[in-house]
Amino acid sequence: MGNKLLSIPVLAAAVALSGCSASAVPVGQPLPAFDSTVPPSASSSSVPPVPTTPAVTPSIAPQPEIISPAPHTMDWKFANDSGYSYTMSIGLWDTVTVPADGTVVHPGKGSFLLGGTCAYDPQRDAVIPGALGAKVTTESFTTAVSMKAIISSSGLDLEKYSGAGVAPAREDKRIQVAQSFESGPSCKAFSSENSVGYGEAGGFGVKWTDPQQPGATLSHHFFIIVKNYRSPATPSGDQYLLNAIGIRPISSGDTSDAGSVFKEVGEPTQGKRNYRGLTLSGMSASGS
Repeated sequence: MGNKLLSIPVLAAAVALSGCSASAVPVGQPLPAFDSTVPPSASSSSVPPVPTTPAVTPSIAPQPEIISPAPHTMDWKFANDSGYSYTMSIGLWDTVTVPADGTVVHPGKGSFLLGGTCAYDPQRDAVIPGALGAKVTTESFTTAVSMKAIISSSGLDLEKYSGAGVAPAREDKRIQVAQSFESGPSCKAFSSENSVGYGEAGGFGVKWTDPQQPGATLSHHFFIIVKNYRSPATPSGDQYLLNAIGIRPISSGDTSDAGSVFKEVGEPTQGKRNYRGLTLSGMSASGS
């Protein structure tokens, strides 16, 4: 595709599973997902968790994480009216096979496990690991970084669904995004269409507690769950569905302070704009 690989090892860790207090958050740790209307704790309550307990062998010393870079990535430049800026990346891995116990290790962050965050069916649902990345490009000033993305079947010129399964719909709640924060896990549910103007279209994201130094690199990992990816009509998985749904960045920041809202560089204030993003199958896509 000509996209750059997201080099996860060099990004600063943005997700802490240790549960330390907010006052002691190291540089790069995220607060709950950035959402100007609904905090993660409120949105996650509607999706029941599936409790699992990963096996631990105390007699074996912890091993270094084996991290693989995301094979599908795309970059965007973001800035706000106050002159702060960063380069944002979205990376996706290929759909992973879920083991019998339902616990999936994130290929970009081995300490992030999908097992009790969102309710999902290993036999029927697709699990796609992903990551948001940022590199601060503001000169001489520290930058308070927040990022947000949306998963939707609109906004990009995607393939019209032509598979044997069920096409994306406005209110199917077929997409879940699992995230992990210092305050605990978060699970957000969206429709697969998730169109602006049709109900609760929205995104997911992260913001960091402390302003970041020029040149700092940050990362935040997540899992996308696509419900009913496999069915009797599509027993091997519905690739057409993944081709018909995309992920792309959207503006983020405190909407009550227009000068702090990060927008993609070149985004017009009026009229149409050209979007770029990735399909959930990892292909580059654009549209308006």
